[in-house]
Amino acid sequence: MLRLLLLSVCCVACASTAPVTLATTTTTTTSAPAPTLTAPLAPISVDEAARFALAHNPQLRAVRAALGVRDAEVFAAGVWPDPDIDLGLVVPIAAAGEGLGVDGGIHWDFSTLWTQEREVAAAQLTADAARSEVDWQAGAVFADIRVQASRMANRKQAAAIAAAAVDSAAHLVDAAADATTAGEATLDALTLRQVALQDARARIAEIDRDRSEAQRRLCAGLGLDPRCGVDVQEPGPPPGPSTSLELSALLTRASQQRLDLRALRAAFGANEAAIQGAVLAQFPRIGLALQAGHDTGGFSFGGATVDVSLPIFDGGRGARALTLATRDQLQAEYDARLFDVQHVLADALALIDSARQERTLLQALVPILEHNEAALATALAAGDATSVAWAEVHAQLLDTHLRVLDVDQGEREAFIAIDAATGWGAASSLPSGPTAQGAPSPRAADSEGAP
Repeated sequence: MLRLLLLSVCCVACASTAPVTLATTTTTTTSAPAPTLTAPLAPISVDEAARFALAHNPQLRAVRAALGVRDAEVFAAGVWPDPDIDLGLVVPIAAAGEGLGVDGGIHWDFSTLWTQEREVAAAQLTADAARSEVDWQAGAVFADIRVQASRMANRKQAAAIAAAAVDSAAHLVDAAADATTAGEATLDALTLRQVALQDARARIAEIDRDRSEAQRRLCAGLGLDPRCGVDVQEPGPPPGPSTSLELSALLTRASQQRLDLRALRAAFGANEAAIQGAVLAQFPRIGLALQAGHDTGGFSFGGATVDVSLPIFDGGRGARALTLATRDQLQAEYDARLFDVQHVLADALALIDSARQERTLLQALVPILEHNEAALATALAAGDATSVAWAEVHAQLLDTHLRVLDVDQGEREAFIAIDAATGWGAASSLPSGPTAQGAPSPRAADSEGAP
């Protein structure tokens, strides 16, 4: 009967642990749905690509799977300690005629229940911090996909203009070569045209290289094959000058909504709970034992024992010192991230201001070049201008358009950086889930102190 009781207790305590083999291939399992995008694809928008990445990015799926570990830690922190059962058998050796002696007892150390509430609170806040950190990583992936998708579309536009610039440069080389052969131009002029042609070809090669790199990174972020044929629609123009960009307002928004700062605040709260638990651990640990038995002389007995530990050497001092040092570390990291946010936002704002000034100059130059190009085209048709003059103006116009595209992309990426730095750019597209709410600010919690 005793054997059956012990066996049943063991069966209840043990969880089902069927062997699982780690997959070593990239084949999608049933637990992770396969991406629905397949090549060739119709062009998708930048935001559509970013939202797709939130669901299918392999790194995000991995870190989300790790959240189950944090939930298990919360469960483990709330489990009561198991009692200990002692059974003994005494066999008489020296004295004859006496029977066997049997004794047993049950012991339960319930002192851990004093700190269990704090441990559960710390584990819950740690899990909340992990969720906020995962959401922050999702926001970073969202921002990077927006950058790569918009860069890919931008480079596609630039490639078409650069190809036309190569044709224009080649026409000028042919014209210079004919003029040199006829003795109407010097070899130096031909050399300059040839160098310009090589520069135009180098530029289109660089554009193609940038576009290929952006496409590879985009495919990787989407969780697709590196050779995926994802195509991106042309992004809209950057926000206009009416967009409010105040550094102080952006810093306030970042401190309130950045998910990594929220994760640090939750981690700070978890550490404060751990400090409270370390303080409670300084009190003596108490255990209760109940005993009963039957000795070899035929006498039955029973009793109780109380165990009290003396917190002389340890007494939770090591754990408290560790949590206090962790508090300082979290505070320093929180301050460092706020400092980095300030500089990231300042750099992005400076880039936007510079881009807008350069665009103003370029946009003022474009209509002038377009007017001159049209006038030279009319004169060329009437025989009053040469094709070389028209090609030179045409090349300058194409170069100006390329510079405008570069300025637009730089400003667009600066706005994406601001979105990511303030934590609100991808807020509406992040997967829903519990996050740390009401966690104390590290600064506020640090000023209150701990016992």
